[in-house]
Amino acid sequence: MPPKAKPKYYIKYKNLKIRLPYDPCSGFCIICRRKTRSTNLFHWFFKYSNNDVKSNPFLVLKNTIEVCRHHYHIAESIRHISTIKSDMLRKYLKSMDTQTKNNIDKLLRLAQ
Repeated sequence: MPPKAKPKYYIKYKNLKIRLPYDPCSGFCIICRRKTRSTNLFHWFFKYSNNDVKSNPFLVLKNTIEVCRHHYHIAESIRHISTIKSDMLRKYLKSMDTQTKNNIDKLLRLAQ
């Protein structure tokens, strides 16, 4: 009987698909503290260049959290909002209704 092939684990980083020797996911969301079958690794920011990550694949795990699918989408929204330029953010805020502005104000107070 031929030997079993080792499983291959991949993680996306920018436009790269990086292979790791082990599965970095535990199946545990750090936000809701639930064990689930399907979690995702979320990068708060991409600090390293593609070449750095190619030469040291473990850099792909830095600045990364493991979250369930629901919290991945929320974290992704927060990351996108945090990268909007201030003049564009002002335009968004001016176009929002009062309730949405109040909700954002509450979020900002939580962050302090």
